[in-house]
Amino acid sequence: MGVMELEAKLRADGEREIQEIENKAKSELAALNDETNLLAGKEARRDLAEGEARARLEASRIVSEGKAKIMRNESAEKNLAVDRVFEDAKKKVLSMPDFGKTQLLLKLSSHPVFGNDGFNILVDGVYYPLLEGKVKGNLVKADLKDFGVILESSDGLVRVDMRLGVVLERLKPQLKPEVVKILFGGL
Repeated sequence: MGVMELEAKLRADGEREIQEIENKAKSELAALNDETNLLAGKEARRDLAEGEARARLEASRIVSEGKAKIMRNESAEKNLAVDRVFEDAKKKVLSMPDFGKTQLLLKLSSHPVFGNDGFNILVDGVYYPLLEGKVKGNLVKADLKDFGVILESSDGLVRVDMRLGVVLERLKPQLKPEVVKILFGGL
């Protein structure tokens, strides 16, 4: 074997080794790419699943908040409707003819705490003529700014407020469930 043949053989062997190294490198690179793609895919699927879970939670939160807001608004509207019933009742009393107002004032002026006399019946000046000469007790004109009376012992220690606005406010907690039932069918 001559130098040339030896040189050619060495070159061929070197080319083969280079080719083997390149093939091995390509193979390892392909395996590495496959592994990277597999890991990236897993990571992407995990991130996607986490994102979808967060999106579902956020959507659920938004829906819950929306439902709560609707319920609050509905409750506020119902409360306004109930309040209007009491306002309408007050307007109805105030629009009654004098005879009806007199009868109601007479009922409000009699209270079991007070006997037949020895007590004061305070009434607004507008309604004073309706009760004048018709009640037992001392009828007193007062600036009540409301329909009704205030019953007061002569010593001022006992006082019962029977003005329309006050009586309605006192009755509201008791009557409200019944009004709600009538208006909204027991809701």
